[in-house]
Amino acid sequence: MQQGYGILKNSNTALILQMKRYHLLFTSEAKTDIDTLYIYIVDELMSPQTADDYIHGIITSIGNLKFSAEAYAINPHEHIQYLYGPNARSITYKKMTIIYSIENDNVIIQRIIPGAVIF
Repeated sequence: MQQGYGILKNSNTALILQMKRYHLLFTSEAKTDIDTLYIYIVDELMSPQTADDYIHGIITSIGNLKFSAEAYAINPHEHIQYLYGPNARSITYKKMTIIYSIENDNVIIQRIIPGAVIF
């Protein structure tokens, strides 16, 4: 698998952009975060449809990391670096922060936490 982006020529001399594809792995904490958030929206906010839509949005955002994980900078917050390592990165979905790291061909989803917790 080619690292990063590469431009290749096919037999018709058209240019093809080849991107690295990562495998997604979830820590047990990240799985628990998703479950807890879903239950909170359903039970406390009494909105099952919102819970479905919100979790779908988070999973879609995470799925996009298969192709764009390196596009996001390393998270500069010392607390995040301390807890999840010096190469921890993050993306946001609405008010949630998705913390992940890249190891070889894997994107490891570490946690999914409220963004306000980071500051």
